[in-house]
Amino acid sequence: FAVGPQNEQDWQGKWIVHPSDMDTFDTTKRNVRLQCENWKLRRPLPLFRVVIPSREVGMTASSNGSNLGVAVEGGDDVVEEIQSALLVISGLGSFRASIDGIPLSTSGPIDPPFTDYSKRVMYRGFDVTPFFVSDHDDGTTMTQNHVIGVTMGSGWWDHRPVSGMAKPNLLPRGPATVIAQVIITYASGKTRVVGQTGGGEGMSQWQVSRGHIRESDLFTGEMVDLGVLSDMEGWDTTTGWRSNIVTATTMDDRFDPSREINKWMR
Repeated sequence: FAVGPQNEQDWQGKWIVHPSDMDTFDTTKRNVRLQCENWKLRRPLPLFRVVIPSREVGMTASSNGSNLGVAVEGGDDVVEEIQSALLVISGLGSFRASIDGIPLSTSGPIDPPFTDYSKRVMYRGFDVTPFFVSDHDDGTTMTQNHVIGVTMGSGWWDHRPVSGMAKPNLLPRGPATVIAQVIITYASGKTRVVGQTGGGEGMSQWQVSRGHIRESDLFTGEMVDLGVLSDMEGWDTTTGWRSNIVTATTMDDRFDPSREINKWMR
């Protein structure tokens, strides 16, 4: 049992999107043909990821083999044992979360539950404590970096444009977006937020790329590019992480989203 953020002020993370997706989203909703053309430019769907260095949570190995963290108070570093780690996350239209390549979402890709997104958006909490406090059989302690990955789907948020009797355009819409943060709790009860999207220490760490999901629909299912899936295997692990990124996309790339596949940018 754990209690996550209770209100908007508890979120240090901010909503983030693929840079090209904002440029291809028509907020007027009046030109159906333009909506269809721009919708195709937002495919394949994006993948998001962040690396959480062990130093960010201050993990060190104690003499008894437990994991310790650094809780900052009054400018002084106080070494304390990590009691829990909670990943809180949401994504529109839908999302699946992983850490170090291990899936966390058991109910994806239908997270979050459908709500009136103009009023509220549900989020999920995942207990990732074992990744931060587990010990090896030889008595040494895990102090490695960790990678959180987020695979996006369309859901009701960025669905395929349709015409006729169905009026999904009446629902709030937008490009695929995600918000997340990891709440570290220490034995003293102090907490620290790491890996947050779009702000603070996490601002320069999150990366985004187009990935293997070519289309994701609640009614017709998903289309997966198996070639891209194979080429990007391990994208949400430390072995698949690379620090060299594309700082910006050219206009040609934005008219050909396939050029943005496996090109990580901030």
